[in-house]
Amino acid sequence: MFCGRTFQPRSWGICPECLNALKEEARLQRLPVAFGDGAAAFQYCGAARSCLVALKFRGETWRAPLMAQWIAHAAKGMQPDVVAAVPIHPLRRIARGYGQCVLLAKGVAAALELPYEGDALRRRRHAPPLYTLQADDHARAVAGRFSAGKAAARLKGKHVLLVDDVCTTGSTLNECARVLLQTGVSWVSAVCFAAVSGAD
Repeated sequence: MFCGRTFQPRSWGICPECLNALKEEARLQRLPVAFGDGAAAFQYCGAARSCLVALKFRGETWRAPLMAQWIAHAAKGMQPDVVAAVPIHPLRRIARGYGQCVLLAKGVAAALELPYEGDALRRRRHAPPLYTLQADDHARAVAGRFSAGKAAARLKGKHVLLVDDVCTTGSTLNECARVLLQTGVSWVSAVCFAAVSGAD
């Protein structure tokens, strides 16, 4: 997953050399969420950052199933009922050709043997990516950016596992969780592939 070498089955896509280099990055990161449990598989730096950038911006979607295995590992013990993804705006999905969080969430759902709900949330406003903003502006930028999808009614009383690719300040995850909880979801947990070190 990181170096591009052929890997063995059961390796989760990481060779011994990369795994040794990733020891610090591979320590589970707690997420700065206000609503429930949250964890990331890696720190957003080094090889983990490069891997995520390759999925998100270079079209290397083959990485998603391997990355999802590590995200599912971060969700250990959360015991959700259903998996949902943080959505990207339709215009960005069309331009990119796919939604990276959807690919990751589907892989997490498969790994955890849980249903995936593809229309739990919708992104209402097309806006600049959060990484272009200062951290203090994130919460204001995501306010009102998301709304409940058509599937929200089916999720009432359920524990939803929300999957994102990267967490910087937690603003996006908190806003998505707020929307879900308002629709009657009983609990929201969050997992992502990587989190900015020190975000918690």
